[in-house]
Amino acid sequence: MKKDLLEYFFHKYYDKFVGFEVADRTIKAIYLSKKKDIIYLENGVVYKLKPNIIVENQIKEESQLVDIFNDIKQELMITNDDFPIGMSFPGQSTVSKVLKVNKNLHGSEQENFIQQEISKQLHKKDIDICMDYYIFNKEYNIDGTVNENNPFYDVIAVSALQKDIDQRVEIAKASNLSPQVIDIDYLAIAGAANFLLPDEYKDVTAFFYLGHCTISLIVMSKFNVIYSKEATIDAELWQYLAYDIDSVLQNKTEPLKDKKVEHHKENEQHESDATRLPDNYTEILVSGDVINQFADQCLSLLQFFYSSQKGIDVKKMVLVGCFNTEKEDIILQSLNEKLNIAGDFLSFKNKIVLSDIAQDNKILQRIAPDMMISFGVALRGFDDD
Repeated sequence: MKKDLLEYFFHKYYDKFVGFEVADRTIKAIYLSKKKDIIYLENGVVYKLKPNIIVENQIKEESQLVDIFNDIKQELMITNDDFPIGMSFPGQSTVSKVLKVNKNLHGSEQENFIQQEISKQLHKKDIDICMDYYIFNKEYNIDGTVNENNPFYDVIAVSALQKDIDQRVEIAKASNLSPQVIDIDYLAIAGAANFLLPDEYKDVTAFFYLGHCTISLIVMSKFNVIYSKEATIDAELWQYLAYDIDSVLQNKTEPLKDKKVEHHKENEQHESDATRLPDNYTEILVSGDVINQFADQCLSLLQFFYSSQKGIDVKKMVLVGCFNTEKEDIILQSLNEKLNIAGDFLSFKNKIVLSDIAQDNKILQRIAPDMMISFGVALRGFDDD
């Protein structure tokens, strides 16, 4: 039996909405509001999880997660029950496929054809699944070429186990929240990118998402996901690249730019000593080796994409996830040199208005690239105008 994933997408729109990212390591939530077509970031919360609550994207301790959702409600100062929310769903727990669908198929004929194609490879017949699909773009093909004489649409279809979707919905309801949206994590990133990035990123763009000891390549064209692949990375490499959640939550680490100023003043005192090596010379060498290792892994993912998607060239690069933004300059420089692609970190920049609470939330500002899934989910609560 197959159920439509869209049952969770047909929701009315709201002026306030919270997006939750539910992941192995953390729960992240962003509270947005909309007033006269302006999006306000009201507040955001990061909650560190114990190792046994969610394991490899599978929720193991439902009651503990309900308690955590209630704690997050308090931190976000949500006092009323049935507050509308959306939740992320891990892309690694879904199966997706790009289909060629004849333009002459419409309505139920088109849907039946897509369901039949999905069913051939996704799941056993005796397991309930939910499916969703969307036409990539009626005017363009996935490779960015104009779709004029092509008799087919590119259709992207996604499937997930119904029980995994239902589990998340029931946890939210048990916390007296009203789940309106279940959004796949990489599609939430696409929604955030579509809102935050300028039109030049509509070209084929590679998004490198740093998860917990993983790096994912998500390729988008016209802000639609056309490819995704995840790879594990060495724990020591990940620890260097990612922010330390404990120090972030305790607000212990000083901003790097302050350190740069101090380092600059120190250098002024030693201008006459031209041969003096910096105190952290060994650390710099190690950092360079680590960054090069990461850049090589990103290059490998990109080459795999090129081998599977002939004729599609990546034009831009965006970094998302739990990167330590204090190291963003050296990370970007290394990737730019290795991949020969210009890039940037995805951030809120000037596209949204921060509330007074959000402006004072130093944690939220420091880990903005790691809040994009919850941000993209939260955007689903508003209309497209």
